[in-house]
Amino acid sequence: MLKFHHVGIACKDIDKSASQYRKHFKESIFSESGNVYDPEQDATLKLFTLADGASVEFIAGKMVEGLVKKNRDLYHVCYESNNFDVDTQSLIQDGAIPISKPKPAVLFDGRVVQFFMTSYGMVEILESASEY
Repeated sequence: MLKFHHVGIACKDIDKSASQYRKHFKESIFSESGNVYDPEQDATLKLFTLADGASVEFIAGKMVEGLVKKNRDLYHVCYESNNFDVDTQSLIQDGAIPISKPKPAVLFDGRVVQFFMTSYGMVEILESASEY
């Protein structure tokens, strides 16, 4: 089963974007990660977890430079999967195109992620902590 996990927001300056987000939504923020560099993605990441359990991920670096230049800041939705292989294969069978290989994500303590392009935008599937 897939469960909504977070939205991904591309930004040029992660500290500036995080500061603005913190200022605007401080009452809703439950926790905040530090800045995390992920060499697999060549990106710096920061995750805000909100009081309702949803999360917002800020991403800065080479992998999102083109999106930032085009002002396509909100660029992916992530779902957590408790059956990663079955759920990713189901997406592919339904026409989603894998745009990355499954790989461990530093921000999520080494849990596996994979990105897909769908008719409704980019989707990230995150291996659940219980499956990990």
